[in-house]
Amino acid sequence: MGAAKRRWTTEELGYLLENAGRVPIGDLCEAMGRPRETLEAVAARVRECGYPISLTTATCPMCGRSAPLDWKTGICKPCLHVAWHAEVQRQISEILPFLSAEDRAVYENSEAGVGQPRVCEQMPKPPVLSRDASEADRMRAEDAYCLELVEWETRRSYRILRAAQKRKERIRRKAIANDPEGMAAYDRSLRGNPLPLTDAGTCALGAHISPKEYAEATGKSITTVYRRLKAGMVTGATKVDNRWRIPAAALAIA
Repeated sequence: MGAAKRRWTTEELGYLLENAGRVPIGDLCEAMGRPRETLEAVAARVRECGYPISLTTATCPMCGRSAPLDWKTGICKPCLHVAWHAEVQRQISEILPFLSAEDRAVYENSEAGVGQPRVCEQMPKPPVLSRDASEADRMRAEDAYCLELVEWETRRSYRILRAAQKRKERIRRKAIANDPEGMAAYDRSLRGNPLPLTDAGTCALGAHISPKEYAEATGKSITTVYRRLKAGMVTGATKVDNRWRIPAAALAIA
């Protein structure tokens, strides 16, 4: 008799969703102890449920680069960070009127226009191959360089996003101190509104985000996020199968 099929656990599915497209499929098979055919079959069923998972890198519909795609939104991480950054900038423009005239002038003339992180990381250099390198070696080196560029751009866009989020937090604290009633009404108006992550409406697939994604988007540590979740301070967050699910709209009032 053949061996009984091993059932998939929630942790295994989460690992596959998190690493598909980022980790080579051979390494995925080895780490999960499952054959390639099984991973491809599960990925196909996940795609049928509406999630654009891919076990290999794909073309991002937003920027056109070949990169691992976020399984919830179907776009690459740099584009996702750019979309979140645009949303944070939009929120800053809505909060500025709640500042005093003096504070508003300071932020409009200085901080509101800052968009670059203080830490600059050098762009990866193209690979240098010998003249007798085979075509296969050249293709592997090119693929590795493309992934390295995407990872570099992901780190860069994340730093820009965090810098914008920290500016928003500073402006928000001053706005609450200057006009607490107005800010309270503003916060109430945001509850229940969907977060427009991109013009293409990719937030439809990302209606809920993980604590890690919430931490990345808000610039908070993962420890702080879990503390806020347990205290009920994240609007609309629920715990399903021992995992937190956070509405993407919660970012609007983070």
